Amino acid sequence: MLVTALLISISSLSAQIDIGARPEGMGGAFTAVSNDANAPRWNPAGIELFRERALTAGFTKKYWGIEGDNLMKGYAAYIHHLGKRGRYGSFAFSWAQFFSSTYSEMELSLSYSKMLFGSRLGKNLSLGVNGKVLRYGFNSSNFVDFEPADPIFSDSYSRLGFTADVGLLWRAASWLSIGAVAKNITEPEMAISGVTDGTGKVPMEVRGGVALWLPKGITPTFDVEYVDEKIGNSSQILFHFGAEKNFGRAFGLRAGYNRKEACLGASYNLVRDKFNILFDYGFLYPVATELSDLYVTTHKFGITAYFAPPPVPLEELELVGGKVEIYPRNAIIGQEVTIRFSVLNRGEKDEHKVKLSIYYQDKSGNWVMALPVQRFDISIGEKKEMVFNWTPPDKGAYEIYCAVDDDGSRLPDIHGKIEEVDEDNNTGVGQLDVFSKPKGSVIPKDRYLKVSKVSIYQEEEPIIPVVFFDEGKAELDPRFDRMLSTVARRMKENPDVVLDIRGFYSRGSDKVDDQNALAGRRAEVVKNKLLSLGMPAGQVKVVEADYDRGASRSGTPEEQLNPTSKKLQEEENRRVELDARLVKDFEIDLKLPSVSIPADVRNKIDAGIEDIQSILERNSEVIILVEGYSPP
Repeated sequence: MLVTALLISISSLSAQIDIGARPEGMGGAFTAVSNDANAPRWNPAGIELFRERALTAGFTKKYWGIEGDNLMKGYAAYIHHLGKRGRYGSFAFSWAQFFSSTYSEMELSLSYSKMLFGSRLGKNLSLGVNGKVLRYGFNSSNFVDFEPADPIFSDSYSRLGFTADVGLLWRAASWLSIGAVAKNITEPEMAISGVTDGTGKVPMEVRGGVALWLPKGITPTFDVEYVDEKIGNSSQILFHFGAEKNFGRAFGLRAGYNRKEACLGASYNLVRDKFNILFDYGFLYPVATELSDLYVTTHKFGITAYFAPPPVPLEELELVGGKVEIYPRNAIIGQEVTIRFSVLNRGEKDEHKVKLSIYYQDKSGNWVMALPVQRFDISIGEKKEMVFNWTPPDKGAYEIYCAVDDDGSRLPDIHGKIEEVDEDNNTGVGQLDVFSKPKGSVIPKDRYLKVSKVSIYQEEEPIIPVVFFDEGKAELDPRFDRMLSTVARRMKENPDVVLDIRGFYSRGSDKVDDQNALAGRRAEVVKNKLLSLGMPAGQVKVVEADYDRGASRSGTPEEQLNPTSKKLQEEENRRVELDARLVKDFEIDLKLPSVSIPADVRNKIDAGIEDIQSILERNSEVIILVEGYSPP
C-alpha cells in the first residue's frame, strides 16, 4: 500500500511542481493575485505589481507520514525592478526542485514583466514571460534490484529541456483583478528513454483566475486550470478555490481547496523601516484520494525578505508657462530673430548636460531642427533664461517649438533621459511671420527738396511705466529690472516727485482665492524693488483704495472670441502701473480783465513764481505747463 501511494505521489508531482506556502495555502487559486515573490512560479506578470526588491526561499515536506522515501520541494527566487522608478519593467531569477530518494525534477527560470499601462496603486495591465530550463532525472544508486541493462536508461538517467511561460494580470478595478497564464507552452519531450512519441512530454497548462479585493483585508479567489493531458482517470479541467484575510500588515490567515487537497495557511510579517521579513506556513491534507486513509500531511515553509527601493530624488524640469517669445514677431527673409524662454528646475537634484531641441514644421509637413541640439546645466530651484538667435530660411507663418530634455530624434515626440514627474510641461511654442523683402521705387515729381524747418530733439530711452506678471504670480521678471532702475535713478534726481503704484489682476487668468490680495502683493513687490535700487522711501507710495484692481487695460477678455487675442489681453491685465506726480499740488488761476496785469494779480504771480522756480531748480526733469485762455 505504501509503495502504491509513493508511485502515485511521484506521478502527480512530476506533472506540476507547486511552490509557495502562501499560494498553496489559498488552494492554488493565485493566478489573479501573484503580488509577491511567488509570482515567477504562478504568473510572471505579477512581479511588476510591487516596488520592493525581494529575496525568497521555501521548503516543502510532501506527504509527511509516508515511510521509505523523502518527498520534498525547494524554491528560491530573487526579484529586481529596473530603472530609478521601476519604469523599465522587472526581472526575476528562480529555482525550483522536487526530489525524492530516486527521482528529481529541477526548473531554472528567468522572468521579465512590464506594466503595459496604469500604475501600481491603481488600475493596470501587466505582461510577463518566463524562459525555463528543465532537468528530470533518476538516482540509480538508490534503486533496488535494478537491472543496468534496462532499455529505459539505455541513453541516460536524466533529460534536459527548454520551454516558456507567458502571463497577463489585469487590475480592472480597486476591488477586482483577473489573471491568465500559459505554462510549458512548447511542451518539451522529457522522456528519459529518449522516445519522441509524445508519451514523455511536459503538458501545457493554462490557468485563468479571478480575485476580489474586499474591505477589511478579505480576498476570495478562484482559478480554473486546464492541462493538455489526462493524468490517471482525472479530468483535464481542475478547479481551485481560496480566500485570504489580512490583519493589518503583520498577520494573515488563508484557506482553500487544491486538487483534492484541503489547504490552510498563515503568515507573520516583521516590518521595519527599510525592509520587512515575511514568514509563511502552509498545511495541505488529501481529500477523497488513495492517500486520505494514510493520514499523511504536507507542510510548507517560506521566508521572504523585501527591501525598500533606494530613495530617488524627484526630477522635474519645466519650460515656464509653455511660453516662447520671438522678437521681432514679424520679420523679413534674411533677418535674424531672437528666441527667448525660461526653464525652471523644480526637482530635487542638479541637472547637467540637459538636451534642448528647437524645431518647426516646414511647408511639406516635415519636422525640421531649427538649431543643433543645445545642452545646458541647471541647479535645484534655478530659473534659467534661454536666448537663441535664428534666421528663418523662407517666408511664411512659423510655429517654433522648444523642448527641454529632448534630443530631437523622434520629432515631434519628446525623447529624453530624465525620468520626470511630469513629462507634459517640457514644451513651449511661439509664433513668427516671415515676409518677403518689399520691392518698389519712389520717383519724385520735382528733382529738389525744400527744407522749411529743422527741429532737433534729444530724448532718453522711452519708459513704459507698466510691469507685467505671470498667471497667479507676484514674482518680478528680471526683464523689468532695467526699466525700474531707470525710474529709481530719475526719481532720485527729482526729489519733489512722488510715484504712485497701483496693482491689478486679471479676472480670467489669475485663478487664486483672493485676487485683490494678489494685486496688492504685486504693487508691494515693485515698490520693494525700487527701494532696493536706491529710490528714497518717501517718494514711492502704494495706492490701497479708490480704484478698481480688476479694471481691464485692454478691452474685455471675456467677450474676446480669438483665443490668442484673449490671452494677450489677460497678460496686459496682470500688471502694476506707475504714475508720477508732484509732492505739492498747486495751480495758479489768474483771471485777467485785460491785456495789462493789475497790481494784485502781479503780486499773486510773484508769490507763485518762487514755488515754481524752486521746483524747477530742484527737479531737472519737471516741466511746468502754462496755458492761456481768452473768451470767444
